[in-house]
Amino acid sequence: MLWHRAKKYSWLPQWETGKFSLIGPWDLNFVFEPSRGMPFQRHSDPTIPDADLALDAVIFDTVLWVGQVSLQPSEWETPKAQFEDIVRLFHLGAFGELTVEKLAFIGRTIRARRDAYGGITPSPTSSDEDLFTAHFANLLSTLNVPLPPAVRSLAAAGNKDIFLEAAQNVCSPCRSIFFTMAGHFGLGPYSTAVGDLVAVLGGAHMPVVLGRATREPLAPEPAFDGYELIGECFVDDILHGEIIDATIGGKTHRGPFEPRLLFERLFNFCALAESSRSEYEGLRKVVWRKCEGELEQRRLEVEVIKLIDTMAN
Repeated sequence: MLWHRAKKYSWLPQWETGKFSLIGPWDLNFVFEPSRGMPFQRHSDPTIPDADLALDAVIFDTVLWVGQVSLQPSEWETPKAQFEDIVRLFHLGAFGELTVEKLAFIGRTIRARRDAYGGITPSPTSSDEDLFTAHFANLLSTLNVPLPPAVRSLAAAGNKDIFLEAAQNVCSPCRSIFFTMAGHFGLGPYSTAVGDLVAVLGGAHMPVVLGRATREPLAPEPAFDGYELIGECFVDDILHGEIIDATIGGKTHRGPFEPRLLFERLFNFCALAESSRSEYEGLRKVVWRKCEGELEQRRLEVEVIKLIDTMAN
């Protein structure tokens, strides 16, 4: 199941593409609830074209960097190649001081908290999660990632193959990792791009990545008209209604990583696509101003957004 750009109705999945899977857990009796407290509500108005889907949403962040963690299945025997971007982030220090808690967070994200069978591990503090953290540490140790003593001691008790087996079902072959302006770290669609937005839709079981859409994308100066649904994503610290709670309280929501540090490290990331540099530079200036207190922090709010028919005239 896959959503992607330039599809007429971006909110309709391509069911015929059977090799892609949902990023959420496969358990029949378990779902995440990022939209808890905000039910699905479709809006109808004479000014909204019939082909557009207007619904309640909270847009809570903007993508500032995207990396790859997905290769074709035949390449899964080379984890060094598959995790090249992740390894580079560790070497650059983009995650800041590496603690066991941060390592666990990163590992949960890469496998979307799933085990090898698609089931969800009970909770971030469960014994199963502790084992997966050790398995992830073991993988990183084989990839020559510099690890502090507390993490190194975990690696000896881990098995990288167990982590890889769980991650393969989620990552291959159509996922990307991303950082956001507010310090969130997520796993999303392969076609996620710098400048995309991360949102919670009313009634949805997973957060989503949205692209700014236009009616006539090839026009000399296309006007922003709505959004297209790029696909569902996994952001570990907002899956139980935290965004809606922050919205009700008139607050914002920040991830566990420091945006200023991210920009210091990621700007030198050699894999940054040239096509993204101009937009990245713009985001960089905005984030620096935010970090220095020059911009007032925007409070989260529920808004009606339009997922538009991008092929309409």
